[in-house]
Amino acid sequence: MIKFRCNHCRQKIGVPEAYAGRRVKCNGCGGVLSVPAASDLSAETGGGSVVGEEMMSLLKGLGAGAAPPADAPAATPDTKTPGSKKPADRPTDGEPVTMPVPAADRARVIAHWALIGIVVVGVAGLLLGNIMTKIFFAVVVLTAVNGYWLGAKKVAAAFGGLLAAALLGAPMGRGLEGIFSSILGTTGLTNRLISVAIVSAIIVAAVAAALHFAVARLSRDHPEWKPFDRGMGLGMGTLEGLLVGLLIIWSVLVLEPVAATSLQASPDNKVAAQVVRLAEAARESVVGRLAGAVNPLDDMRLFGLFQKALVVLNDPDARTEFLRDPAMERVQNMSSVEQALDRFSKDPEIARITQEEGQITAGQLKKLLDSPTVLEILDETGVVEDLTPIADEIEKAIDAALEKTGQRIEEAAKPPAEREPDGP
Repeated sequence: MIKFRCNHCRQKIGVPEAYAGRRVKCNGCGGVLSVPAASDLSAETGGGSVVGEEMMSLLKGLGAGAAPPADAPAATPDTKTPGSKKPADRPTDGEPVTMPVPAADRARVIAHWALIGIVVVGVAGLLLGNIMTKIFFAVVVLTAVNGYWLGAKKVAAAFGGLLAAALLGAPMGRGLEGIFSSILGTTGLTNRLISVAIVSAIIVAAVAAALHFAVARLSRDHPEWKPFDRGMGLGMGTLEGLLVGLLIIWSVLVLEPVAATSLQASPDNKVAAQVVRLAEAARESVVGRLAGAVNPLDDMRLFGLFQKALVVLNDPDARTEFLRDPAMERVQNMSSVEQALDRFSKDPEIARITQEEGQITAGQLKKLLDSPTVLEILDETGVVEDLTPIADEIEKAIDAALEKTGQRIEEAAKPPAEREPDGP
């Protein structure tokens, strides 16, 4: 028996003398090593080294019928598996000895095939999905490949920061609204969006910095984790891509009401047109609907529907069709909606906006976003919880009402004097 140590991880390895000069794989780190000849070991150690003493002790124990010591060789050739080579069969030159597959090797194989699976799913999403689906899967695939390439040590900090921001950004931002309002002078939904954005950025930076130092220290203290680095990096990179994809969809949905108003005022605004297009694509895609269901700022969806509903309610024909829709009949009977309408009527600024015909202008939109009354309605009346599950039905009712009256949303948004005549 030839006993020696791995040059990389110092793991003890024992193989029969028949494998002298051949290659074996270390069970500890997976590295391929050349087996030294017994004569080389004797020459190097002078016959009195620790290795020589261990070999003599092992031989004496075996001769006396004693059990092998606890630190017996960690890696031995596979002689039981059908078709495997016996120790007496010398392998051909250049062929490494088949050793038991260590956990590190299994982890590498699993990570390799997992990466291939993620890439295949991503390519399918790119080929079959709409523009929002393509963006989502492109982000996931790129971050997954990046995580596999760099390893968990380098991507853990960014992943942890994004995860903390996704979980804590919205609730902590809402809790600190008063501070930002007093500092910046902002109010209403505008102040909430600013507060959530700033707090989320601070969380990402703070958590990422803390994790960077923690991961660096853990890596130094646990070198045995290195073989699993790429597999963990792939998992973290994939989750990071999912979070980034969700953040992109959430941002598009939150900005849609503002973009729609800007587009109405300036039809040549390409940025606003692209945001509206992406928001529509998000609601049509599976990933977009899933993201919308867990959107921490889903009240902005209702704000956008409120804008479109005002256009319909200010048109007599469209209003009649709209209120006849079964979804709207249910909405009118909700106590939260009655409370919201009552608060609207008591706010002179909002009441004046709701009574004006045509689409909401950019100036009116800013007043609604800055209105403390709108924020109170969203937080205190329960209208968000009641209307969010049927938001799609409300939007369909708006579109159906305009379609039955032969109008498009853009045409109905114009003042009566600017609309195209119905006939010659």
